[in-house]
Amino acid sequence: MREVEEYELLPVSPLNKIQKQISKLQDIGNVGAISEAIDRLIESNVTLQLKISKLLAKMDKVFGNLNELLEMFKSVGEEEEAPSGDIKSLSEKVRSLTDQNKELMEKIEALSQGKMPAPKVPEKIETPKSEPATFEYKRKLL
Repeated sequence: MREVEEYELLPVSPLNKIQKQISKLQDIGNVGAISEAIDRLIESNVTLQLKISKLLAKMDKVFGNLNELLEMFKSVGEEEEAPSGDIKSLSEKVRSLTDQNKELMEKIEALSQGKMPAPKVPEKIETPKSEPATFEYKRKLL
């Protein structure tokens, strides 16, 4: 009886890549260089882990400081409440200024569109004549 050999159809490119890698490893032949590279990689990895652990510790400290700062802001906000009278007077002043600004803007727009005549500016403004203050009058003012 004759033995039958089995064959499979495989792409050649993956086999060629594996053969090239094997030949490169055979060419290197220096296992010591590979182990040195692995040792350096391990040392770098350990150093990186140490730095990451230090960074995490510092980040925890920063988060703690931020929490303390937020607590201080909360406590200051609770302690200092503005009196309602001051807020009311300020809001009234703001409202008054807003109304004045609206009125001024309307007048400026009317002037720019020619709907409103320009105000007459006097040619010469006369100042009232007064006599110089005497020493006694100045003393009364002070």
